Parts: sequence; structure tokens; C-alpha cells
Amino acid sequence: MDASIPLTSDQGDLTGLREGLEEQLWRQSGAVGARPFKGNITLRYSFRSWGNRWLKGLTVGGSIRYGGYNLVRSGADRTVDISADNPLGLDPSAFAAARNMRHGNSTNNFSCFFTYRTRLSFLGVNTQARFQLNINNMFNNNLITVGEYNAAGVITRIYQQNPRNIQLTAEFNF
Repeated sequence: MDASIPLTSDQGDLTGLREGLEEQLWRQSGAVGARPFKGNITLRYSFRSWGNRWLKGLTVGGSIRYGGYNLVRSGADRTVDISADNPLGLDPSAFAAARNMRHGNSTNNFSCFFTYRTRLSFLGVNTQARFQLNINNMFNNNLITVGEYNAAGVITRIYQQNPRNIQLTAEFNF
């Protein structure tokens, strides 16, 4: 039994397989979807010495996350050059040519949190308790961002921002 795999058959060569692999490599390589400019600011304030004992232990905060434009690839940017030097027809500059890509939209995401720390007596045992409420994407910004166009200019990939997320956490230390 011959263990070698022929590169040609009666039906023709494996050009379709190479083209399929090249298509996947082209879709998954490079900086597509990347946001080259990002920023994050988080502010936090703790109530420690206020007259009201209920405010003592309360911490409030918020953050703003900025994501600059995303890089969008167009199928028209794609080139295939099959030669002796490049038998698979892959063009590395097509994968990393960020300056030639289209630019999508930028994003802003606002989040806030509230934390309350206190001491509790539970069944005769002194317990430290911490309650935290996190709200991500406070304004429920349902932004849809284009990620890729094909050669005809039709959108083939989109990204949707995560919806609002509210999470309550309770922690008890005995």
C-alpha cells in the first residue's frame, strides 16, 4: 500500500482545496476588527467619614471605555499571485496592510459599580459582608459595526456590542 497522497487525480488537481485554505487564511489573518486606538478611565469614590453611618462603607464608581475605529477589510483589496516563489498564492501584505483598509466606527462604553462593605452578626458569628452591583453598557448601546466587505461591496461580517449586563455579587467572610 502506497502511503503517499497524490496531488492530482482523474478529476483534476486540488486547486479548490488550496483556494479554500487560502480563503480561510485570508479571513482569519491580519488586523481585521482590531481597534488600534483604545482608552479607559475609571473613577472611584469611597464614603468613609460621613456623618451618616449607612454611607460609611459605600463605594461608587464608573468607567468609560473608548475604542477607536475598527479596521475593515474589503474583498477588493485581496490579491492572489501564484508563482514559483509563492506557490500557494498568498500575499502577506494583504493580511497586514492596515493603512489600506477601510475604517469602521468608534465605540464608547459606560459602566458603573456600587460596593457596600459592612459587618454583620449572623447566628452569633461576626461576619464581614460585601455587596457589589456592576452595570456594564449602562445606556444599552446596541451598536453594530461592519467587519468585512466582499469584492462586490456587500457586508459579509458584522460585530455587535454586548448588551447591558447587570450583576449583583454578595461575599461573606466568616
